[in-house]
Amino acid sequence: MKKKLDQDEKDILSQYEHGELKSVVTSNASLRRYREYARATLTKNQGWGKVLRTFSQPE
Repeated sequence: MKKKLDQDEKDILSQYEHGELKSVVTSNASLRRYREYARATLTKNQGWGKVLRTFSQPE
């Protein structure tokens, strides 16, 4: 199933295709933290408590 892009998505795609977007350098600690956010969000039976505790940790 092919989804039509809305105007914001079209703008982002255009910027990407013209090389106007740049990668952001992220530390390994930040990457680990974001992976944990994703795991907590996708894990059944964990509920919002784990997600909220994870987000409240300082960088």
